[in-house]
Amino acid sequence: MLGLIPYIRNNLLRNRRRTILTLLSIAASVFLVVVLEAILRHLDDMPHVDGSERRLVVRRNTNFKDSMPQTYNNKIRNVKGVKGTAAIILYWGIYKELRAEYFFGKMAIDADTLAENYPETRVVDPVTGAPRPELTDEFIKDRRGASAGRGLYQKYGWKLGDRITFQGIGFPDVEVTLRSCYDGQERSSFYFHRDYLDELMGRAGQVTFFNIICNTIEDCPLVAARIDAEFANSDAPTVTETERAFQAQWVSMLGNVRVLLRSIALACAFAMVCVAANTLAMSARERAHEIAIMKTLGFTPGALLILLLIEVAVLCGLASAAGAGAAKLLFQFEGPWTDIGNGFLLGFRVPAWLALAAVPFGVFVGWCAALPPFLRVTTAPIAPALRRIV
Repeated sequence: MLGLIPYIRNNLLRNRRRTILTLLSIAASVFLVVVLEAILRHLDDMPHVDGSERRLVVRRNTNFKDSMPQTYNNKIRNVKGVKGTAAIILYWGIYKELRAEYFFGKMAIDADTLAENYPETRVVDPVTGAPRPELTDEFIKDRRGASAGRGLYQKYGWKLGDRITFQGIGFPDVEVTLRSCYDGQERSSFYFHRDYLDELMGRAGQVTFFNIICNTIEDCPLVAARIDAEFANSDAPTVTETERAFQAQWVSMLGNVRVLLRSIALACAFAMVCVAANTLAMSARERAHEIAIMKTLGFTPGALLILLLIEVAVLCGLASAAGAGAAKLLFQFEGPWTDIGNGFLLGFRVPAWLALAAVPFGVFVGWCAALPPFLRVTTAPIAPALRRIV
């Protein structure tokens, strides 16, 4: 078998341009399949930031976009087991243009509750990343001030003191000044003063949801039950859930995104089959004379078929390893490419097992594409194959 290695190598390099293009096509398809499958896995088991295991979200039981009275805040704070609360308005507004690259979460919050409810974040200098706790006071004192994640500063080239304007969608327009910067696992949200937005809206006194931090993880189920029982008979009954469950509401806004991503992945796999089938069919046709001669020398159809399938395994295995390896490496390190969904897919990574599984998947797809043409050429009668003009 080892003596056939030069034969396999020479056949793979017989038409180098076609081999390279086939490798690149299969690698690109495997890359897309791996990334899309990793996103689906990520959506099914979205990670949480450190500290979020003690946080709960209180929203209306009808829809997470419906509002509730701000007066709920004091009642929630007095519930046994609650360490702190933050009343938040989810602000819908356009930054610069209505385009995906300018989308990020914008929330109006009581500035003095931000650090209490998100203790895992650090207030830092947006340029150096060095701690700057004094920026918290500057944010709190300026009622038109704002605090943004360091990822947004880096993405848009913001600086402390910059004025940021949002065109409201169902809200008034807002102009705020950057006074603070936070960093942590989550670094792509934008916060400004809720009382400032309330004033622009005419003191509406309504909030989108309440963010709660409990004393311990064990308190969370009891706190959730107590809060929902407190407002069960009110005009705005509540649902109290974990942050992960609340994130799932955002996924539902995208529609059946899983079906869409799965369809794209299947389309990429089908394209890979077509590319491999076309290449292998041309290769089988060109080698009909060669295979007929080898059969006259004593090679059986089964042995020839195995030899050809080994060539396919090498070709598709190398291409799949390149595509899966590129997907794994690209999303393994921090960079603009890791900010998929503007922070929506927090901590997205391609699992190592998924990248490894892509190699046998690529080989299997190659074999499925290779079997029809290779079966036909290895079982063809010798005499007609020798007479055939290619």
